[in-house]
Amino acid sequence: MMKTTIAQTIEGNLTDNHTYFPPADRKRAMLQLTIASQNRRQENGQWVDGPADFIQVKIFGRSAEILETLWNNGQLGKGMPVIAIGRFDPRPSAWIGKDGKAHAQVSFNAENLTTNIALLAMRQNRDTTPVAAPEQPASSEDDWMTGYDPGDMPF
Repeated sequence: MMKTTIAQTIEGNLTDNHTYFPPADRKRAMLQLTIASQNRRQENGQWVDGPADFIQVKIFGRSAEILETLWNNGQLGKGMPVIAIGRFDPRPSAWIGKDGKAHAQVSFNAENLTTNIALLAMRQNRDTTPVAAPEQPASSEDDWMTGYDPGDMPF
């Protein structure tokens, strides 16, 4: 029997909030981080930020170990645009805070986390002046018109 999985996707920016739990006692490694996701819309020709969602993401096993190494090497960090693919955990975490109020948080179990290279490239390029394409020399006649005989019309 074939298993069908419908993956969910989160796009956003990493916050500086991350915790790594190394593998121990036959348990897999776990990396817990937060992705801030915010929708933007145009109002009166200006971009306006909507409310931000902060989503707790958990990554397990070898992927967690590799991503922690990338974080420690500075290749992954706060503000980096990322895409997480996985599933929301159907059981939210619930607790009573120090303030005596009930809290709940959903978490996302990611199977894959990658940088959003298109958004990263746009951010890096928006501060640089685009290089203009070299101008083509003006031609006195169009290339496709070369050899045209008006007396040899097909109609």
